[in-house]
Amino acid sequence: ACSTSVEDCRDIGCCEDTGYTCFEKNQYWASCRQSCEPGEVNPNDDPDYRTPWTCTVLDGSTGTTGTTTGTTTGTTGVNPAPGRVLVTGHAGSGKARLFEF
Repeated sequence: ACSTSVEDCRDIGCCEDTGYTCFEKNQYWASCRQSCEPGEVNPNDDPDYRTPWTCTVLDGSTGTTGTTTGTTTGTTGVNPAPGRVLVTGHAGSGKARLFEF
C-alpha cells in the first residue's frame, strides 16, 4: 500500500493520492505532497519542525529520481523527534491519526 499525505513515505516511495509525489524533507522524514520547492519551509509543518525541505523525489528504489520545484500546497506531515507522539489529521475531516516514534 502507498502512503497518505500524513505518513512518512521514505521506505515506500509511492503516494495513495493521485497527483502527489513522495518528497524528502530530511533524512528523518518524507511525505506525499502535490509540489515542493527546495529550501522552502512548509507552513503546514508543526511549528517545532518548520525546517527547509530538500524536496528530493523518492520513488522507493535505492536511489532517488531528482527534485521537483513548485509551490507548496496541501497538508503535509511533520517530522517528530524520536520518542515523541504526533497526532495529525486534515482540518474538517473528523479524523486524526496517532503515530508514536
